[in-house]
Amino acid sequence: MPRPASQQRKTRANGVASRLAILDAAAHIAGERGYEGTSINAVSERSGLPASSIYWHFKNKDELIAAVIDRSYSDWINALRRLADQDTKLSPIEMYASGMRQSAEQLIQFPDFLRLGLMLTLERRPSEPTARQRFQATRVETLARLRRYLGRVFESLGEAEIDQLAVLTLAGSDGLFIAAESEGIDIADGFETLARAVMGAAVSFGWVRPNSWYSSVSASSELLIGRYVRYQKEAVMQIESGVTHAVVTGAASGLGRASAYALAGAGAKVTVFDLNEEAGREVAKDIDGLFCRVDVTSEESVLDGFAESREAFGQERILVHCAMTTKGGKTVGRDRETGGWKRMSTEDYAYSAMGILVASYRMASLSALGMIENLEPLEDGERGVITLTASVAAQDAQVGQVAYGSCKAGVNGLVLPIARDLMDQGVRC
Repeated sequence: MPRPASQQRKTRANGVASRLAILDAAAHIAGERGYEGTSINAVSERSGLPASSIYWHFKNKDELIAAVIDRSYSDWINALRRLADQDTKLSPIEMYASGMRQSAEQLIQFPDFLRLGLMLTLERRPSEPTARQRFQATRVETLARLRRYLGRVFESLGEAEIDQLAVLTLAGSDGLFIAAESEGIDIADGFETLARAVMGAAVSFGWVRPNSWYSSVSASSELLIGRYVRYQKEAVMQIESGVTHAVVTGAASGLGRASAYALAGAGAKVTVFDLNEEAGREVAKDIDGLFCRVDVTSEESVLDGFAESREAFGQERILVHCAMTTKGGKTVGRDRETGGWKRMSTEDYAYSAMGILVASYRMASLSALGMIENLEPLEDGERGVITLTASVAAQDAQVGQVAYGSCKAGVNGLVLPIARDLMDQGVRC
């Protein structure tokens, strides 16, 4: 006698739940122990399901690991598809950098395919496991996607140039992922910097003219800073070479680094605020500036940094604030350790609020106070300018960006009241 439809649906639901639990357990174990160290018994113990249930879903361990790679890669690609529509007002380099950052942010959510695939690629085996072959197939697909994307962003490049840039991007992404896994670097910042480095390579080979990058304005970018500097020199606040002092936070990398170089190129004396001493000192040396080790989440550290920089170069007339600290995570999501549900803790959310929103207010208010107390207005009545950086995530935050997106939206909301508070004193924000 056939089973009732409701019972059939329940059986199918249980089957799907079991498969997901098995895949989660296999991904966790393989991520810790590699292909060789993963066993059906270990997956059974971690998932709480009998080995017979695992073999019912998967023929063997190799097929199981291949399924883990498939699921993770599909999740990553589907997440990127949801982000496919980019702002057409962005310049080519900003579109590329934004796309790379989004890829990294989604890779944080779905890292299993790359983590396991790179392990399998480096293992020496007499025969190719199905899982390794599956990963190699994802590489072919990813390269094809990169070529199509680069072709849309940089329409003037030929196929050979696009192919070389795509290979360089993929290879650099692998290295950054490994560095993030082993050294804890910020992979999103790394991917964005990689995009700019790849375009730098295109320029050095003569494939792209630098001016062709900047067809339109984009917020929170070196483009914005470059045009801001030119505007200041030509129209509003004259940067007096070797005299005007600018402080740039987060200047050891990314947007902050680009800002520091742009301002130094315009003649400003630049102080680099950052926690990364090695990279920060390198930037400061390169632009004949000053490095101060500053934690923007600490009032004492910021005050010490301002005191040191003002002693060296005088009161800053320009502040560009790019530094931040944040933690990613879903409001409620799966716990990889237990397989159960967990929420993003209030402490983790508060960490992001302190590192983004509160830090932005701290930097802006302390710099403004110094400008008002220590600087005479210029001929046009202006004392200085403060630039805070937000993100497209302020309007369009993605999965896992509840803290980052909402705090960046807070930065957007912070700017107007600060600007109104300070306008009578000649400080723009």
